[in-house]
Amino acid sequence: MAVGGRGIRIEVDDAAIHDLVSSPNGPVAKALTRAGEIVTQGAKRRAPVSPRGSHGRPSGYLRSSIGWELRTEHGLRTRVGSYAITNDGRDFDYGLAVEVGTRKMAAQPYLRPALDDLNGVTL
Repeated sequence: MAVGGRGIRIEVDDAAIHDLVSSPNGPVAKALTRAGEIVTQGAKRRAPVSPRGSHGRPSGYLRSSIGWELRTEHGLRTRVGSYAITNDGRDFDYGLAVEVGTRKMAAQPYLRPALDDLNGVTL
């Protein structure tokens, strides 16, 4: 794409811009990957762990289920979360229940506080 006027011509390499912001191998993806790793490690450090397990799950079940992934559909983004589910036949998002609480269980935020680990980090 070229933009110009009054003897000035600016050429924009659309493919290079696309690679910069959309390629899973570009610098934006590398920064998102680093952010995902940092937040995941922070969430794992903060996730509560029952020494004897809980509700039929082994000790550290939630912590071991926390991870990140780089997603490319609809633009690049990093998803950090847990794939842990409840053990009551409803397959409810256990990680969410721990993070925000339920009627039976007080919130024990581990994921949102992990975002603070990105403060001051150069990606």
